[in-house]
Amino acid sequence: MKARVAAVLRLGTQFILLSLCSSIFWALAPTLAGLHSHVIMSGSMVPQLRPGDVIVTMSVGADRLHPGMVMSFTDPADPGRNIVHRLLRRHPDGTLQTRGDANAQADSTPVPVAAVVGVGVLRVPFVGLPAYWARTAQFVPLGVSGVLLFLVIAVATNGMTASTGPARHRRRPRHAATVESVRRALGPGLAVS
Repeated sequence: MKARVAAVLRLGTQFILLSLCSSIFWALAPTLAGLHSHVIMSGSMVPQLRPGDVIVTMSVGADRLHPGMVMSFTDPADPGRNIVHRLLRRHPDGTLQTRGDANAQADSTPVPVAAVVGVGVLRVPFVGLPAYWARTAQFVPLGVSGVLLFLVIAVATNGMTASTGPARHRRRPRHAATVESVRRALGPGLAVS
């Protein structure tokens, strides 16, 4: 019974680890195809995007920008900052009016089309939480998540060796006894595999 519980626990932690790796892959792999990924750092797009979510954006031409699109752009008021907001409308001078879904009013500074990094094509929830916690100096959840990740990896790999799989409770395959009895019956000159 104890071995079954350990096996179920190990399988569960392996599933968690695989899910985490898959999420990280989907957040980072698009960059290999020329897409950009951004960690959401504020609640201005709640409930569509939450702090710690990762949004993957794709570059598009200015003529393909339409109201309602979620887009990433360089903040015109602070060029070192990136913002992810929804496009509301295009002004006659060609600049864009944006607003965060959770914000009551539109952004005060119009966005030049040249500042647009891309439009959202994929949301990967929660994967960017460690980056969000680090940026906002939330060290307790960052530390707890690090310890939990360590424990998940430790349990998932418990009893595993690099080449042979589980080190304990290794059994001979059921057919091994049959193969061995056939070898004895045929004699040493015949090979059976």
